[in-house]
Amino acid sequence: MKRTIEIELRKIDVVKCDLDRGDLYLSFDYVFEDKSFGSFSELSISRPDLMASEFIQNLLEAPQVQTSSDEEISVREKDKIQIRLREFFKRFVVSRAERMEGVLTDEARNNLNASGLDLKDQSQSLDQKSTNEKVEILLLQSKRMISSKSYFLASETIQKILKLDKECRMAYFYKGLCHQALDELIEAAGAFRKWKELSGKHIREPYIFLVRVFISLYRYQDALELFDEYVDNFPSDLEGLLWKAQIYFKLRQKRFIRLLDRVYLENEDVVRDFLRTNWEYNQPSKEKAVWLTPKLSRAFLNMNKEEFAELVKSRFLPSHFDDEECRYIFDREELRNWSEITTRYKLFDRTYQSSPELLREAIQTIRWERKKGENKLKQKGLHKKYLPPASQTIFDFLN
Repeated sequence: MKRTIEIELRKIDVVKCDLDRGDLYLSFDYVFEDKSFGSFSELSISRPDLMASEFIQNLLEAPQVQTSSDEEISVREKDKIQIRLREFFKRFVVSRAERMEGVLTDEARNNLNASGLDLKDQSQSLDQKSTNEKVEILLLQSKRMISSKSYFLASETIQKILKLDKECRMAYFYKGLCHQALDELIEAAGAFRKWKELSGKHIREPYIFLVRVFISLYRYQDALELFDEYVDNFPSDLEGLLWKAQIYFKLRQKRFIRLLDRVYLENEDVVRDFLRTNWEYNQPSKEKAVWLTPKLSRAFLNMNKEEFAELVKSRFLPSHFDDEECRYIFDREELRNWSEITTRYKLFDRTYQSSPELLREAIQTIRWERKKGENKLKQKGLHKKYLPPASQTIFDFLN
């Protein structure tokens, strides 16, 4: 016989109502196995008669609600909860019905009544809490929204936090993450800079996030000044030297090799890990770019399909992979830098070549083999069925 575990719903707050899309976003608090949790729910206003049951289902599927095969979950006082939920949703929807033209169907509107009680426990509502408690709750909501990639919602919540506490460090951190995810890099730099100022000189993380944004904005001199300060504050930290090497590399200054060599002599694994996960091999330049299909890329690097797939999956290859286009775009110099650096610091068991001469040779070989195979299939009448024409081979040298 399965053991029943109950969930107790404590509170619901409306986070946002998107009237154009007809979506309602809620946050809710609940107790599961004597522990308090919080989560979010997204409901459709177009079917108010189903909102209560959808919310109950979201409650049962909350991330923290996990059971084994010999356990089942139930909602405490489910019938009473559903009645109060229906009343809550009816009142909420009806109070906004005039602004929601076209969102509700006539049938749904006829099913609504304007009476009902709010499910929220007023004694525990956000308005009744202290400023510190409000900030803590809103920070938790922001973190969950960012985890679910709801960056616009998170940004609105962060603004509420900053109205309560203009010196909240984590609010500026989350604000920077939202701007960065939305490709608003100047705003992200401002938020991370404020986070750094409030954190003090002896916290490492703000430096790392801020330098990444500076590099994306091509503000290399600002990045260099930032990590001069970092190295002064953390003289024994190897990662700071590696970030300085990255900045010198972007500035085309050979000092980056000296810094990489210096760290490599102290700890080879630290250098290899940084080159695999953080290092950007491209430099601002007007070099011609090379467009290759995966097949041409494999031939260019002299790899079989499995080796190439593993290389791309490991993110070692400095490529910009587009699943839909199925092409790889390289800068010539980027490939050359990648080959030289990965060889110098022994990231792989084998050496990959990336000279323009080898590239041209690989392209001609592939085209010749494609044309030869095409002619054979033409003789058998299978050309259209099995092989695209050689003219469809995707490669080009772009200005």
